[in-house]
Amino acid sequence: MENRPTRTEDSPRRRSAPTTPPRPALRELLTRWVEKKVFGEKKKKSADEGALGILALAMFVGFAAAFVYGFQAQSSVRSGLWSTAVFVGGAALALGGLLGFLFGIPRSPREEQPSSGPNAGAANQTSGRYRGNTNLEDISDWLSKILLGIGFAQLGSLVAGFSTLGDFLEPALGDFSTSKLFGMTVVVYFTIGGFLYGFLWARLHFGRLLSQAEVEQKAEQRGKVEALDLLDEVLRHPKLFGGKRILWVDDNADDVKRDREMLETHLGVTIRMVTTTDEAIKDAEDAKTKDQGYDLIISDMARPGDTQAGYSLLDKVKDKNIPYVIYSTSMQPEKEAEAIEKGATGGAATSADLLLKVSSALGKHS
Repeated sequence: MENRPTRTEDSPRRRSAPTTPPRPALRELLTRWVEKKVFGEKKKKSADEGALGILALAMFVGFAAAFVYGFQAQSSVRSGLWSTAVFVGGAALALGGLLGFLFGIPRSPREEQPSSGPNAGAANQTSGRYRGNTNLEDISDWLSKILLGIGFAQLGSLVAGFSTLGDFLEPALGDFSTSKLFGMTVVVYFTIGGFLYGFLWARLHFGRLLSQAEVEQKAEQRGKVEALDLLDEVLRHPKLFGGKRILWVDDNADDVKRDREMLETHLGVTIRMVTTTDEAIKDAEDAKTKDQGYDLIISDMARPGDTQAGYSLLDKVKDKNIPYVIYSTSMQPEKEAEAIEKGATGGAATSADLLLKVSSALGKHS
């Protein structure tokens, strides 16, 4: 008989393996969250767009059915029947779309301001600010209630009027035994389809457009306030960026003489002026070799032989961390957006804008 060792009280106990799986790592949890938020939103957006696509396809099928219906008419009146069906269906589609849009306009949140109490003073101070115009929402609300009220109150008259409309369309639709029914079907089909499309579009896109416009407006206002604060700081503290070195490239150095003096006077920067792209690249490399690299580069856009010289120099600059501002009188907002997309810090068209952009760039990279 085999003698098995007996376990004493002092013998260590063997721990059993855990039966529950270990918790997922933080990275995995974050990955799942991102997938749910990002890709989930994309799927939802795709489903919304798919609903509008299905409705558009249904409208196309309706017009195709009207086209097929016209083949039973003689060739001499067939084109007139088709034209009538298209115009009636298009009018019903437009009317339904307008009604759907009015019913689907989303409401913007409106903040209630207390007239009394501890917050009344703060509310009175902010009551002078402009708020978003909500007249379209009010009109939508009024028309929706009026149309629903009239619709329920005059339901019998609407049915009779709808039948009269069918009688009116019957001769123009070939005067067949089914022409009245076909005309009424066209009106109902395209009115409902237009209503659903207008309603869904307003709910899915119109509110998003309004929100985006409001966000952009607030961002623009915030940017203006920040710009004014920065300019005020520059004017109150001359030589704020003393010791900073700027490389300025312009084939007409005399044209920007006053701008150079403005930056040197108000910012205290040292400016090195060159006239060509090759000279600017050589100067920047030599300065970096001597540990005297430039803190910012200013370039015009067009120079002799290269109408895109500002972008050419931007591509050839090895140190991509140096702020790069393009100074050109043709620098419109869309051109500045293009410059930023290509890698520039920003663009300026006026002396004041140049002062702002240079101050901002030096402040962020100081």
